[in-house]
Formats: sequence, structure tokens, C-alpha cells
Amino acid sequence: MSNTYTIKNSRGTVIATINETQKDSSSTSLVLQGRGAKEYGFDEEAYIGAMRRVPVIIEDMHKKNLEVLARLTEMLAEMGLKQKRQLETEQALRESRESFKALVEFTHAIHWEMDLATNRFTYISPQIETILGYTPDRWATFELWAETVHPDDREYAVNYCSTEAGKGEDHAFVYRSIAADGRTVWLHDIIKVIMSAGKPIKLIGIMMDITERKNAEEELLRTQFSMDKTRDAVYWMCPDARFIYVNDSATEALGYTREELLTMSVDDIAPGRLEDIWPEYWKELSEKGSIVFESEHKRKDGSVFPVEISVNYMKFGLKEYNCAFARDITERKAAEKKIKDSLQEKELLLSEIHHRVKNNMAVMSSLLGMQSKFVKDKDDRKMFLDTQKRIKSMALIHDKLYKSDDFSSIDIKDYIESLVRELVKSFQTSSNNINFKVDVGDVHVGIDEAVPYALILNELIMNSLKYAFQENGSGEIEVGLNPFKEDRLQLIVRDNGCGLPEGLDFRRSESFGLQIVNSLVSQLNGEIEIDSNNSNRGTSFNIIFPRPDYKKRI
Repeated sequence: MSNTYTIKNSRGTVIATINETQKDSSSTSLVLQGRGAKEYGFDEEAYIGAMRRVPVIIEDMHKKNLEVLARLTEMLAEMGLKQKRQLETEQALRESRESFKALVEFTHAIHWEMDLATNRFTYISPQIETILGYTPDRWATFELWAETVHPDDREYAVNYCSTEAGKGEDHAFVYRSIAADGRTVWLHDIIKVIMSAGKPIKLIGIMMDITERKNAEEELLRTQFSMDKTRDAVYWMCPDARFIYVNDSATEALGYTREELLTMSVDDIAPGRLEDIWPEYWKELSEKGSIVFESEHKRKDGSVFPVEISVNYMKFGLKEYNCAFARDITERKAAEKKIKDSLQEKELLLSEIHHRVKNNMAVMSSLLGMQSKFVKDKDDRKMFLDTQKRIKSMALIHDKLYKSDDFSSIDIKDYIESLVRELVKSFQTSSNNINFKVDVGDVHVGIDEAVPYALILNELIMNSLKYAFQENGSGEIEVGLNPFKEDRLQLIVRDNGCGLPEGLDFRRSESFGLQIVNSLVSQLNGEIEIDSNNSNRGTSFNIIFPRPDYKKRI
């Protein structure tokens, strides 16, 4: 049986098998060939003849051929491996591009590519429709893109991009674009220039919509300008009271430069021991959010001036700040002092006027009393005495105002109680058994209302004292003045006497007292109703009138 030889490459892979009989034609080889003919069932002579016609491979040539074949096989294997690696690289690159494209199209930005040989866009991501409202084919060329650039930015954007691309320089710039719906959109365009053989051949860029950022920057600039130029001094402080920002007005008010103030703290401009109150102040500010108070600031030259400070608590993340607006109130304080001094002078003058009016009315009342003694007619004397009581009721108003700290109004409850006492005195004999009940709420009225109220009360109480009860009889008179609904007052004068005469029309009465009451109620834009019964249920005067718009003086 003939032997065979297996040829392997350096990796151990079988690349050829050679029969031993192909190596030479020696006698030993002929014997082996004869055996081979028998083994395979061939005619020995014919088989040997055929084998002789096969080219003889000598040992050296055989080895060389095997080496060549091995190198060739290795080269083919290396080429196959290289091709495989190239295919894998291309596949990975395709996958990377797809991933990058997916990522770009997921972001809020426009990714684009342009061929510089044709000045045409080879790719524009779908975000162009979301951001600008255009379809990708609207930007087919460089020229079409330029048409959408804001007219004020167009020349700069086109020239800058063309110049930088021509130099092969990567570049970025900001410009405005006009969207399909007419909106102005701020874009930040970042561009990579692709080179080949030293020449730019392609642009790859990404346009980011920065409109919101630009709007925020503009708003910040406006706010910063307002802060810098406001007339109030503005200070930003840390929890340790150090200044981290001051505006122009702060430097003007204190006489320091901005640089000097930024090395200082509140303690340097606020007289007194700040460390004693600052912790509690900061705690209160953080709880309330804002505080307004008056204080003093000290200038660089040592002078002190009054300020009104409005402070706000700010927190950004974990950092806390104190933003204070300080207004110089020197002029306001001077004006307030002038007003207070003037007011004090006027109050002294007004007090003297009320005092003199009261005294003059007292003189008039005394004269009427003296004159009444010389009047023989009973009705005439009564007229003198009634007039005297009316003057006393008005004089009592001025007496109360003279003794009050507030000349603009009078406590009506105190006045009514005093008026009742004065009237009881004047009717000493007939009023000894009369019980008075006063029910007055917290009501203050001005001088314009106080005098009419006084005269109305005087007439109605006098009417009850004179006519409601029998001489030396007993009874009760109730006087009430209280808020009624939201914007009105209710005045009630009620007695449990004999009532008014039957059929009396109080609106057309010849009684001078009732005429005064009706006239004054009309003057006050009020309404009056009378409930009277002559069966010992008495008479009730119910008057409703608008509540005076009283404001307490400061």
C-alpha cells in the first residue's frame, strides 16, 4: 500500500495530500507502484506506465513547492481575515451611524450635512419641522438656508460660515432664523469641516434652538439693568451678612466704591451691634419671606441717614440670600416732622377755637337763662329755656372735642351719656323717677355729624322728659345708637310713657322741636319712623341714616 504525505500550514490546517509514488521513479518506487496497482485493481503494467507519465518531483522541488503553497495559503487566509474584519468594521460603522442618527433625531436640535462640491445638503434631521416648521427639502441648498436667516443676521452668518469653511476651520456661531410661521428662532450652529487632500469637502453641523436661553438672557439683562439703575440702594447678602452684590445707588448713597463694599458686611454700614440681632433677624426673615422696617445707614464719611428697608429672603438650592432694597427717607422724615409740627400747631389752635366756642355758647346760654327770668309769658319763657338747652347740647360737643386728643371725631357714647346727665339736671323735679338706659356701640362721628346728632337727641329726649310721663311719675327712656347692616347707623329714642296724641302727623307737626328733628334727619339723608301708642306702650323714634366715612387721624 502506498504512503501519503499530509501538508499543513503554520496554523495546522491541512492544505494538500501527496502520494508517495509521486516523489520519484526508483526501483523501490516501482515495487510500491505495482503494489498500488494491485490494491486498486488495476493492471500492474498499465498502472506503472501511467505513473511514469506523471512528472517526477524531486525532493528539493517538492519542499519548495510545499513552502510556496503554504505561503500562498497563508496569504489567502490573511486576505480573507482582513476582508472579514473590514466587513465587520463597516457593519459597526453603519450601526454607529444609525445610533448617532437616532440620538441626534431624539434631541431638540437639527443635525445636517452638506457637500461643499455642490453646496447641497445631503442630510437634514426631522427636527427642522419641529423647530422651524420647514420640511427638509426646503433647505436643499446653501442659498435656500440663507434665505431663512433673519435679514439683520444674514450677511454676517453667510460670510462667516463661508470664510471659516474655506479655511477648513471648525466653527460655531449664533444667529436668528425666521420660522415658517414667522417666529424668530435663535440658533446656535456648531460646524465640523471634513477635509480631504488638504481641501474642505464636507460640512457636518448641529443647530440647537437656544431661543428660551436668549429670552432668559435678555430678561436677566433687563433685570440686571433695572437693579443697577434703580434709585433704591440694592444689597445682596449671605447668611453671614457679607455683601455679594451692590448696585450703583448703594455706592452713591454710602460713598464707597463697589469693590470696597464687596469686602464689607452689613455691620460696616449699620450703626449699633449687629451681631446681637442678626441671628434673630435672619430667622424671622426666613420664616416670613419679607420684612419692611426703618433703620439708619452710616456713610464712609461717618454721617448717618435714615432708610426704609424692604428685605426679601431668597433660596437657590442649598444657598440662602438676603436681598434688601434701602431707600433714603431723609426728605420724607423732614416732611413728616414739618407736618407733625404744623399739625400740632393747628391742634393747639383748634383746641383754643373749641374752647372759645364752648365758652361763647356758655355765655349765650347764661344770657338766655337770665333773660328768661324777665319773661312773664309762660310759653315765651319755655321758648327761651328750650333754646338754652339746645345751645348747651351743642356746647357739650365742643367741650368734648376740646378735651379729646382727636379733633376730627367724637366718641358718641360718651357724649350721649353726658347729654343725658345735663338734661336730667335741667328737669330735676320731674325726672327724679325716670330711669335712663343707654345702648351705644363703638361709634365715632365727625364734627359735621356730631352737632346734628346732638340736636336730634336733645329734642327727642327733652320731648320724652316733658310729655311722656305724668309729673313726678316713673318711667324709662332708652337711647341707642348702633351700626345697622354694613354702611348705616340706627338711632333709637324710646320711652314707655303715654305716647303721642292720636292723629298727630309728626312730619307736619307745628312743634318746633319735631320740625328741627325732621329737618336734621333730611340733612343727614336719613329716614325716620315713629311707633306710638297711647296705651302706656310709649313712643319709639327709629332713625336710619348713612354711616359717616370716618377715618381716625394718625
